[in-house]
Amino acid sequence: MLKEREDHFTALDQAVGDGDLGLSLVRGADCILTDPNSLRFDRPADALRMLGERLARALAGSSGPLFGVFCLRAAALLREADANGTVDAVAWARAFQVGAQAIAALGGASPGDCTVLDALLPAVDVFASTHCAKSAADAAESGAEATVAMRVGKGRGAYLGERAVGHMDPGAAAIVSIVRTIAMTMNVDV
Repeated sequence: MLKEREDHFTALDQAVGDGDLGLSLVRGADCILTDPNSLRFDRPADALRMLGERLARALAGSSGPLFGVFCLRAAALLREADANGTVDAVAWARAFQVGAQAIAALGGASPGDCTVLDALLPAVDVFASTHCAKSAADAAESGAEATVAMRVGKGRGAYLGERAVGHMDPGAAAIVSIVRTIAMTMNVDV
């Protein structure tokens, strides 16, 4: 879904950033798709760790470190859960929460700053309470849509001030596609 929407993400990013998000997301998808069998999905913590390392290298700008730290921190929590024999929906929800907190800490952003967190945190919260990927995707979409009315507090768009208002945060839009892809992978009607 990311590769098919490259032009969409590029256009969103050109309005408030440097315009490289579409290409960066395609590079991220390619780094996963070139050797998907090396990601050990039977060992989720290892798969997320490898995914985080790949994304940190492949994605340009702040996206690499942010998506990378999300996966690495989530992987660490899943590794603990696996050691206790409890990799279930609750563990996944907690892993996503820890990953989102890592993004906030690394980027210095908070909800309402018009960043990926405005889509990610609602998705994480809904998944934690419902364990439903479709509902999480819907929450991410609502959060991303809300960024259109926000004044950018972090990132390149912050330099635009009021001129950025009226534009969806590109990273938040990417989160919607990622969460929808996860939901579709789980065979959930989205």
